[in-house]
Amino acid sequence: MQTFPSEKILMISDDNSVTLTTHRIFQRKADTNKDLLLKHIITHQVIKRRKLYYKLLTVFFLIMTFIAYQNLDPRYDEKVFVMVLILVGLSVISACFLFVVQNRYLKIVSCFGEIEFSLSKMDQSSLNKFLNKMYDEIEKRKKEE
Repeated sequence: MQTFPSEKILMISDDNSVTLTTHRIFQRKADTNKDLLLKHIITHQVIKRRKLYYKLLTVFFLIMTFIAYQNLDPRYDEKVFVMVLILVGLSVISACFLFVVQNRYLKIVSCFGEIEFSLSKMDQSSLNKFLNKMYDEIEKRKKEE
């Protein structure tokens, strides 16, 4: 790993997992230790992913609704009908959450690797500040070469 005598820390994430310095970006987690040199960074991408919890919940309620609907007798059982209506309502609510709630991740790609981290605790202004500082430092590092 290359060392830089004038390297300074510019920003640190709230959970201390990502550090932006004047020459690198570090990602330190229990399972990952990565760093990228700023001069090698090619691009970044904000990725939105739906939560797996809501996917599973929606599928579960839809299956339960289908099973309850299949058990409706032609004679009309009021208790089963009420249960089907409740399950339909829960399916609609979980589907709404599925399409509304998303996790955001920032993926930074360089020539020699990539870093991906969650933006769940970072609002849009903090993200813009981070990206602006990162690209300012990238330009400085590329001019040094």
